[in-house]
Amino acid sequence: MEISESKLEQLLTRASEMGAVRALEHLVKLAPYVGQSEAVQVYGRTNVENWVRDGKVKFEEVRGRIRIDRDDLLKAASISEMA
Repeated sequence: MEISESKLEQLLTRASEMGAVRALEHLVKLAPYVGQSEAVQVYGRTNVENWVRDGKVKFEEVRGRIRIDRDDLLKAASISEMA
């Protein structure tokens, strides 16, 4: 399977972003989750709803608020962009 230059650039960019987020989570205690409203604002309501429905992102409800796994969102967005 051959990967085009643009797809490779996308992959490397996303991998860098994911690594940066993990470093921030570790160093400055960035939460490993985001609220539903933030996820929708960044990725769009339709995308977030589809990813949750399809099991591509994990979420939990805490005190009546939805929290969505940050890594899962980044992975789902990367896969969607590459499709």
